[in-house]
This record gives sequence, structure tokens and C-alpha cells, in this order.
Amino acid sequence: MIIDVVRHKFAEALLTMFFMAVVLMAVSLAMLDAEAVAVAEGGAIAPLRLWLDEVVAGHPLLSAFATLPLFVYAVLTISRAVVRVGMYTSSTMAPIALYAISVVALVSCSQVIPLLVVASLFALAIARLIRSLGPSVRAHRLFTSMIAFGALPLVDGSLLAISVLMPLLAILLRRTVRETVIILAGALLPTFIFCYLSWCFGGSFVGAAQLLIDNMLNPPCVPLSDYLHLPRLIFVGLLLLTQLIATLFYISERVSISLGARSIWLILILSLLLIIPAFVMLPSFSAASILAVAMISVAMIPLPILRLGGLSGSLYFLIMLVLSIVTAISW
Repeated sequence: MIIDVVRHKFAEALLTMFFMAVVLMAVSLAMLDAEAVAVAEGGAIAPLRLWLDEVVAGHPLLSAFATLPLFVYAVLTISRAVVRVGMYTSSTMAPIALYAISVVALVSCSQVIPLLVVASLFALAIARLIRSLGPSVRAHRLFTSMIAFGALPLVDGSLLAISVLMPLLAILLRRTVRETVIILAGALLPTFIFCYLSWCFGGSFVGAAQLLIDNMLNPPCVPLSDYLHLPRLIFVGLLLLTQLIATLFYISERVSISLGARSIWLILILSLLLIIPAFVMLPSFSAASILAVAMISVAMIPLPILRLGGLSGSLYFLIMLVLSIVTAISW
């Protein structure tokens, strides 16, 4: 197997992804005998999160096996889009392996199924968004991207910030009436469906919308201190440091990247500049918030690895791989 991640062929990338999928499933099966994590008093529980927790509690073995398709879908959906749009100075399959090791490191905890659902929705949202940023926008890609963004707060309360900021950012970058209507309709549709169903079952239409806002303004149902142990802190810190270096490389080399790819870099960098401060200021800052930031960051980190050479790429890949496995088994 090629250790230099930037030289990965599709076969090596898939091999890495399936190896990490096995690690994740083993961790999920090992969690079957673990005690359920207590929900923090006063913690906000998103509507779909409550349902997912009930499914996991009622069908733990089935939920453990469900991690495989959710993981593969999330990794392949976002990495395939990143590979195809040509974000780097040369083509590489590195995003597949890097997304695989990052997702395993960040979802291996008591919240594995809810976090994998977040990863799948976020992968669909980002993949569709960056595929719609070309000169001719395909309406269905933009619309489905916004639907995925709009569905995120139904799984985790803190992600309401993303479902508000990302559509606004897309509107500012596109600036056409037609695309503004598409963006707003897609982003608001999941919330409207949730509120309508709540009203149909005897609840309040406005109260359902208020619940999503309250979830964003209350602490998460699982305290962040239970999630951020030392190996995961090191992994996240290294990931964000690499992303910062990637941004500096992009600024110095953007003229060698295509115009379409530059628009993708712009929206990814701006989204981080908006989302990270919003998450830090919100009391609902959660594991899902960290996962969302990481999934945006990983799209950019192959650029410095490409520029620093084979030895650096191999060393970085090995460090991240080992850190991911250590993080996964240290839940």
C-alpha cells in the first residue's frame, strides 16, 4: 500500500476507507455493553436526536451495523465531490482517506449514530453546494444542498447556526433572484415540515419553530467534556492547524487554481470564519459542531500536503491515522 496519501490511487483510498470502517464498527460493537451516557439536566435534545436515541436503545446491534453504510455514504459523498471539482494544483485521491480517518476519530463515542447522521447530511449539503458553484447552476443540486442544511438542526440544536449562515452566504455569493428563491425554499422546507407535522399531531406550529431556537440557546444533551478527551483534542488541533496552513498556501497560490475552484475555496473559508465564532459563542456547542467544522476543513488540507512533498505527506498521514485509531479506541 502507498503510504504517501497524495499518491493514493482509487484502490488505496478505498482500502483505507474500508479499514477505518472496520475500526468504527468494532468500536460500535464494543459499545454494546457500555452504560448509556446520561443526558445532562437542562440539555437540549433535537427532535430527530430523541428518535435516534430511542432507536439505538431499542436496537443496539442493528444500530452498530448501521454505522457501516452511514460512514461509507458520508465519506464517499463529500470526498467524491471534492475530488471532482479540482480544488488543488494537481489531482489526488487524498480526500477519501483523510475524510475516512477524520470521521472515525470524531464520531467514535456514545453518540455514534446521531453523529453519523449529521456527517451524512453535512456531506450531502457540502457536496451538492460545491457542485453547484460552477458558471451554470443546476437548481436541483442547490435545492437539495439547502434541504440538507435545513435538516441539520433537527438532529443537533447547535447546527441551526449552520442552517442559517450557509444559506445566507450562498445568497451573497450567487446574488440572483432565482437562486435566492431556491436557497430559501430549500433551507426552510425541513423546518416547515417539522412545524406542520407538530401542528397536525396537536402541537403548536410556532412552538415547534421556537423549540429549534431554544435548542440552539441551551447546552447540548451530552456535555462536551465527555466528548473531548486528550487524543481527540490533539486530533482536532492538528486538523485545524493544517487547515490554517492550507489557507495560507491557497492565498499564495490561488492564481494557479481554476476560477471555479477559487469560488469553492472562498465559500469554504468564509463559512469557517462565520461558523467557528458562532459555535464558540453558542451554549449549544457540541460534538456535532466540531464534526461540521472538521468536514469543511478536511476539504482544504490536501493542498499543503501536495506542496510539501512525499515524505511530509506520508508522515502526516501516518500521524493522523494513528491518532484516529487511538481516539476511536479511547472512548
